[in-house]
Amino acid sequence: MEKNKRVCHITSMDNWRDARIFERACLGLARNGFEVSFIVTTPDENVVESDYPVSFLWLKKRDGIRRRIFSSIEAIEKAISIDADIYHFHDPEILFFVNKLRKRKPKAKIIFDIHENYRGRFEMWKKTRLFSPILKKLYSWAETYMMHKINGYVVVSDSMKLIYKDVKVPGTVVRNTIYFPNYSDFIINEDKDETLKRIITSGSHSYQRHVVQTVAAIKYINTKEKIVFNFVGKYKLNAEEQIQKQIEKDNIQDYVTLDGMLTRQKNIERISESFCGCVFYEDNPNNRVGIPNRIFEYMFAGIPIVVSDFPELRKIITEADCGVVVDSSNPHSIAEGIQFLLDHPDKAKMMGENGRKALETTMNYQVDLETLINFYADV
Repeated sequence: MEKNKRVCHITSMDNWRDARIFERACLGLARNGFEVSFIVTTPDENVVESDYPVSFLWLKKRDGIRRRIFSSIEAIEKAISIDADIYHFHDPEILFFVNKLRKRKPKAKIIFDIHENYRGRFEMWKKTRLFSPILKKLYSWAETYMMHKINGYVVVSDSMKLIYKDVKVPGTVVRNTIYFPNYSDFIINEDKDETLKRIITSGSHSYQRHVVQTVAAIKYINTKEKIVFNFVGKYKLNAEEQIQKQIEKDNIQDYVTLDGMLTRQKNIERISESFCGCVFYEDNPNNRVGIPNRIFEYMFAGIPIVVSDFPELRKIITEADCGVVVDSSNPHSIAEGIQFLLDHPDKAKMMGENGRKALETTMNYQVDLETLINFYADV
């Protein structure tokens, strides 16, 4: 595809520094010779626009239903105000306002980037559980109908693409991998303290990410070595309180540490000092098809991974041979997975090395960006 093509990415839902949209797609396309515009909600902080090879068009800051409706309308108006060859939007709400853009820019190509299983969300809404099947069916029909008015769509995994088998326009998979050069200067601690086995869980923590089950697994692990479960990041919906209650219940104060947010570099350093990393989620329609970023950060740091048994996570673990799969709703299963790695240190070390090699070769955003560029050419 000609590298001087003009691409416009659009979102009112995500932060301007969103890793998938801005740091990887927008900056990656700009590095590859594309002229990139970015329509996004005005941030709270000052942005030095000249620092980036991207043209920003800022949307008024709104929340809730006002953002879904009025920001979508404003985003379409701003999109019409510029000339792009490709309009690539990331909010499901914009799909239902896209006709105006289609009419005003008939030669342009329009792409819908589907980050999550929006159809499956209705199954997760407890307040509307009685009507969930009807709501899901209505949304699925409307989404499919509107997608046939655009030129293509992007999803994050093969499992998610299966959800859209009823859509007849072209689609492709652009995974939530990391852009390797962004991490090239980060320090990897090769000299670990072998007397302490740190099991790390980084990112956002909540009951839905099985933090209680993770802590409850500790009492089932047998080892002569000192172990510590380290939570690093944000704590949502009383997660910290729930963790502390489980710690007190099992009397394992010496085996758990809770830290707050770290910079990306400090987080990678902490991960690299760890023995293994955990990626746990509850079983729901979105988690079954998603790929969280932190699995790739663990692979970058060269440590083995313990993950929930979902198709996309299992696929990564199997293809790269970089960890073990467990039922993360069951503390016994979590303990068994970690125990296997502790009992087989050479195998665990090899798994960590395998993960790093896979990230360097096939599971990185350089590969996925090429997929995106080729998809633009196809449509």
